[in-house]
Amino acid sequence: MNFALDLAAGAIAGVSADVRGMVSRMGGNAEDARSVASTISARIFGNGLSASTLAAASRVAPGGPVSVAVRVTGLCLAGPEMLAR
Repeated sequence: MNFALDLAAGAIAGVSADVRGMVSRMGGNAEDARSVASTISARIFGNGLSASTLAAASRVAPGGPVSVAVRVTGLCLAGPEMLAR
């Protein structure tokens, strides 16, 4: 999960990510965890995120040094759906 969060936060050398802008451009509200999770599921995973992944990602609370959009995106990227073989 650390890699997914670092990727979403742009904390990996040579990687830049504007997750808040991406979510906004895809029609989501980058400040609302449920909106971010739904947008990521629809636009990146083809509505393929499970109800449990969406529920977990939707519980991210605002506050702290990392934005809601980045934390939710990291959780979605680290979810079981990304572990498919």
